Amino acid sequence: MPPPHSAKSIKHDVKRRIILDAARRMFAHDGAGSVSMRNLAREVGCSAAVLYRYFGSRESILWELRCEGIVLLNDALMGAADAADPLLRLQQLGRAYVSFGLDNLEYYELMFRTPFYEFDAGSLPDGLPDDALVLLHSTAAECLELGYFAGSDVTTVVSSMWSLVHGLVSLILNGRAPLMMGALDTHAMIDRVPDFIAGLARAARGGI
Repeated sequence: MPPPHSAKSIKHDVKRRIILDAARRMFAHDGAGSVSMRNLAREVGCSAAVLYRYFGSRESILWELRCEGIVLLNDALMGAADAADPLLRLQQLGRAYVSFGLDNLEYYELMFRTPFYEFDAGSLPDGLPDDALVLLHSTAAECLELGYFAGSDVTTVVSSMWSLVHGLVSLILNGRAPLMMGALDTHAMIDRVPDFIAGLARAARGGI
């Protein structure tokens, strides 16, 4: 049995969590520019000097939140993709990606829509999960073996799928989706993601 955590280490972890949650709320409300150590200290109710005991900079705080988002996205994709048929699995991955982006706006903005100069990339932890990325590549390879996306390759299929689902999330977040897709509501657009993916796959297969 592993030794129990000390009260000191638990207090440290709780304080870090409070700081991260406060930074995430501030980012969600006013963007990365609002997350300064001074503003964050005011939000948490401590001095900026106290914050520096837990994080080296505001960039490292934002980067840690970004890494949390990567873990959450990985878990969401892995939890959604269980179909034996690779095309159905690809559809599940696409739908889960769009749902994650719209249900976790602050994490999505940090992961994919915030410039890298806002982060301290040196704080990237070891061991971030990449199960979903591995699954996406293997699923694309299985689709190619079955004749979907004919004339393409794994890298092109994976890049195309990410461009499709990321583009859809971005259109929705920017309020542009109705202009491109008619009067569909958000849930209806999410439900259409598998159709978009299947249409691309079958078109490249010669309409089969």
